[in-house]
Amino acid sequence: MQQLADEQKKILFQIKKRQDEHGRESSTMLMSAFKEQIDTYAPLLDSGLLTYERFGSGKDAMASLIVQPEGLAYCIKHHEELEQLLQG
Repeated sequence: MQQLADEQKKILFQIKKRQDEHGRESSTMLMSAFKEQIDTYAPLLDSGLLTYERFGSGKDAMASLIVQPEGLAYCIKHHEELEQLLQG
């Protein structure tokens, strides 16, 4: 797995925390916003830490983001570092 940038670590950890709070519910965002940030999300997707599903079409399409088991393991292993990133 390639090294993640701090922004990618924050994204992964924030989505994981939301899933913990909401019983593994996915996080959603507009597909257009997701595509605008695809360079940030691509390493998370390519490494299997995060997946997404597309719902709807056109300008109202949504991306449903889910942290995968590998992503959960990463967040557990690096929990202290990730907490510090969010607070810093």
